[in-house]
This record gives sequence, structure tokens and C-alpha cells, in this order.
Amino acid sequence: MNSNFIEPITIASSLFNKYYKNKNHDLITYRSDYILMTLLIENQIQLDAHLFRNDLFCGMLILDESEKTIVHNSSHSEEKRNFTIAHELGHYYLHKDKQSQFVDETTNMLDNSNLIFEQQANAFAAELLLPQDVLSLMFSYRYNFFRIAKITRVSYECLHWRLVTYLKQKLSLNKKESLLIIENYVECSKTKSQEKASIFNIVFMFGYTPAVRSEVLRLEEIVNSQLKGIPL
Repeated sequence: MNSNFIEPITIASSLFNKYYKNKNHDLITYRSDYILMTLLIENQIQLDAHLFRNDLFCGMLILDESEKTIVHNSSHSEEKRNFTIAHELGHYYLHKDKQSQFVDETTNMLDNSNLIFEQQANAFAAELLLPQDVLSLMFSYRYNFFRIAKITRVSYECLHWRLVTYLKQKLSLNKKESLLIIENYVECSKTKSQEKASIFNIVFMFGYTPAVRSEVLRLEEIVNSQLKGIPL
């Protein structure tokens, strides 16, 4: 794991354990908005919603002597709002001693950011919204992609990229291999045949085993055949 992400993931995981898991809440019904509201209240952070003309604007964290405030774009969906709040909380827990204001747009969010503070806030948000224990339990129940997103109140985009990091961390897959597995999972979920998804054949293994490699090669062969128009 990139050393820049160890602290964000560790802090997010410890917060999840402290305010959710250790209180014996049911992991299978985990809602990200619950932990977000809990952390806002715990830290006495004001949450404000504003309708911004620029749809690219996601949110901001403002810290001053009188109060702490997270602002989010009220035109965005609940799922996108949850990511924004989690991202700003990441700045609060990780960077509040570095600067007093953080402004975030969609160009800084999720996978496409080159700024280290933004990448760390993203890593924190992804772990907080979709903790590894929650994902692993939902996979054990063979939940499909869309059901996980609905229960946890996250966007498809957020879940997609969280699964990339999940597979990279758990199975040492590279990004290309992870995307291959995830696309197969999404497609199977669309037809409600998630039981056939390759992810369930490998997700409970540890490391890049021969069985994992074999499954990746099988999917690569299927994709290459489809691109060439060869019947399977």
C-alpha cells in the first residue's frame, strides 16, 4: 500500500470501529450517512447546504475560531453528498493543522486527483463510507453491486473505485486486473446473476494466488474474444 494512504485508511477504520462496529451495530445494514452524522455531531461541525450555480462545486471545509463548517452542494444526489461530507471530514481529521479552508470540485474527487491532500481525503472517505469489514460481509452474502450501493448510500462511482482499492489491497491485483473483475461483477449484477461473477470465486482468497491469476486470465480471454467478435 502507498505509504501516503496508510494514515487516512487507518484513521477512517478506527473511527468506524469506535462509533459503529464496537457498538454492536449490524454490519449488514451499514449506512454511511449514520457514521457521517455521528462524526459531525461528535466534532461539533456545522453542516450547511447551498445551491451553487457551478455543478462542479462539491463542497468545502471552513475552520475558524468561532466554528467548524462543512458546506455541500444541495443540487447533488444524496450519494454524492455523502462522499463530499466524508471527503471534507477526511481533511478535518488529516489536515486541519495544515490549513483552515479546503474547497473541492469534481476535478479533485475520487480517482482523478493528483494532489496528495485530495488523494488522502479520498482514501479516508472511501474507507469510511465502505469499510472493508462491511464489504467482506456483503460479499459473503453474495450481494450484487447495486444492492451494496443502495444499502450503504454511496454512488456507483464511489463503490466502483472503492472495489478497485479493495481488490488491490486484499489480492494484490493491479488496477487493470481489478477493473476487469469489477466490470464482470457489474454486468452480472445487471442481470441479477451475480452468483456467476468472478469476484465471488476469488474475494476470500489471500494474495495473488494461482487461482486468482487463472480467473483473471479467463476473463481476459472472454473480453478479447468479444472484442474480436468470436463466439464464446
